[in-house]
Amino acid sequence: MTLGLLALLTVGTATLVAQQVNIRTLQLAQEGFAALDAGDLDTARTAFERALQQDRNEPMLFLGLGVVAYQQQENSEARRHLERALRLDPTLSLAHVLLARMRYENGDLFGAIRELEELAAQHPDDTEIAEELESWQQELALQNRMQQSLSDHFTVSYEGPPEEALAVWALEVLDRAYWRLRQELSVYPIRAVPVVLYTLEQFRDLTRAPDWAGGAFDGAAIRIPMRDALDHPEEFERVLAHEFAHVLIHKIAPLNVP
Repeated sequence: MTLGLLALLTVGTATLVAQQVNIRTLQLAQEGFAALDAGDLDTARTAFERALQQDRNEPMLFLGLGVVAYQQQENSEARRHLERALRLDPTLSLAHVLLARMRYENGDLFGAIRELEELAAQHPDDTEIAEELESWQQELALQNRMQQSLSDHFTVSYEGPPEEALAVWALEVLDRAYWRLRQELSVYPIRAVPVVLYTLEQFRDLTRAPDWAGGAFDGAAIRIPMRDALDHPEEFERVLAHEFAHVLIHKIAPLNVP
């Protein structure tokens, strides 16, 4: 699911025009949506906050602030604004999408599914929502039967006893990468990073990654297809360190970094 900020810019402005809000509120809202589209989050935040001084009951303004806070990784503030927007207008799809995504990224897969189910009920013909919901439901079913190996900095989930040794090895590799990359990048996660080991089929089904992908980080967890890890240990270690680097880069610069 994408944020759809270009659509938000168009729909948001059109909605405010149709509601005949006062001209100053409309100007500030347009400024905020345009700044969002340009990636200028500070300007967008200021514009939406000033617009709310004119009108405290306009859901699109709270949605705009929620998008800004989400992109700046201020999740508690984003949740507050998005929930206020939905109280004013329960049909705001983007608010549901972002709330679901925040729950997903925080490891609350059950809560994310409930949020997406509400959105799917509003849009039964939206195939993108339906596909994402099905993927998360499959992931929850798999998660419920997985086991875990833990360290201070990582949690590695795997399906059964045959993968336990691989999970322990993954923890050792990741812990070495943690100290090396923490020193090089001067940043570190504030909570344990979830890592999930999949069969190749599970990895393809749940991540929809291309066949050549050796791993993925989606903002919620590092996801690794085990493939022939024991036969190619150097590649397995390289992929683990590479995906952990993505975790740290995401923390430094959450926007516009592949």
